[in-house]
Amino acid sequence: MAFVKSNALSAVAGCCVGLAPSASAATTASSAAAASTAATSAAGPSGAETYMLSLVSLGLCALVVWIIRRAVRPAKVSLRGTPGRINTVNPAHVLVLLLVWQASREAGAWVLGRWLPGEPEHLGILLAGIQQTVWLATSLAVAAVAFRHGLRQGMGLSLRHWVYDTGRGVFAYLAVLPICFGLFAASKALYWAVHHQPPGEHQMLVVMHQVSWPWQVMAIASAVVLAPLSEEVFCRGLVQSMFRRYTARPWAAVGVTSAIFALLHWDSVTGGSGAGWVQLPALFALGVVLGYNYERSGRLVAPIIIHVLFNGVSVGMSLAGG
Repeated sequence: MAFVKSNALSAVAGCCVGLAPSASAATTASSAAAASTAATSAAGPSGAETYMLSLVSLGLCALVVWIIRRAVRPAKVSLRGTPGRINTVNPAHVLVLLLVWQASREAGAWVLGRWLPGEPEHLGILLAGIQQTVWLATSLAVAAVAFRHGLRQGMGLSLRHWVYDTGRGVFAYLAVLPICFGLFAASKALYWAVHHQPPGEHQMLVVMHQVSWPWQVMAIASAVVLAPLSEEVFCRGLVQSMFRRYTARPWAAVGVTSAIFALLHWDSVTGGSGAGWVQLPALFALGVVLGYNYERSGRLVAPIIIHVLFNGVSVGMSLAGG
């Protein structure tokens, strides 16, 4: 991938941090990023980009190790015998939660718009936090009722094996990083060939460079804590469990849920000409790894750790890159 300084993190991780600020602010920042592309490329890789390339190299090693282990023990890839999750989640639950996700943003925009007129960046950060918090709370409420054995034993929101799950999440994050890197490289190259411009940067990363540090802290909390929690509870905990029950095939559930997960982030990249599709292959791959680890462990801790690292590294390196 021909990463440039302004887009390096949106390519690998920034595409899934869950914020959609005003179009005017995002478009302005995206245009500025596109204008600086040539100069940035000519100057060589920044410290942040060098660190990312090192991380991807380490990820390649992790991926090779995983492939070798699965070649020796291929039965684990099939997900046969993985723990089931007895639940009554149905499409009506999913639809209601998606409506809550959208309605909480619209209601928040109507209320906060009166308080923060003319401050779209601050408004976007507050709305992201409200939206993710409401979505997480309602998703947990639905899960508490829909899973026969509750949130901990039923859905797998348990810290019982947190050390193992954390290690699993770190390893899986490293292994999926080069896959997402390569997929975004291909998508970005195709977009550039058609539109002769970069697709833009994730909107959260754009906003973080336009606000003071207290607002940056709020944005980081939304991206690195609230977004992974709410999205994993909804996508893996509820949607994937529902499809697994309907299909009785773990991989089918993982595939469908990963597609939904990717599509939920369609409009998170700045820029015109339908730039949202550029991130979909990489996000689908990320979703597959998140779903696979959920099925293998039966718990949400590993997927949440992967998601936290994915967003956290992106945000940290974007801020470090300036």
